[in-house]
Amino acid sequence: IPDAWLDGDGVVVTDLPTWWGRLSYSMRRVGSDAISVEIASGVAMPPGGMVLRPPLRGVLSRVEIDGISVTGFGVDSVTLSAPSARVVMHC
Repeated sequence: IPDAWLDGDGVVVTDLPTWWGRLSYSMRRVGSDAISVEIASGVAMPPGGMVLRPPLRGVLSRVEIDGISVTGFGVDSVTLSAPSARVVMHC
């Protein structure tokens, strides 16, 4: 996703067909150092979880899932264990 697409309302994907069901999500920039991703219900969780690899301008330094800070994420990705969530990734 090009960086400029994340400004303003960001990107919205609706009912994208996958092996695990239809995926709907939105992604937008929050401030200068974070990206918010909201994943709607309707898709099953694949084995091993769902990996988010955001187009951040730096290394992931903090991740919040549904408003709770989490650990155990990589330098460029976070793996979700539940299919619907609001994830904020900071660099």
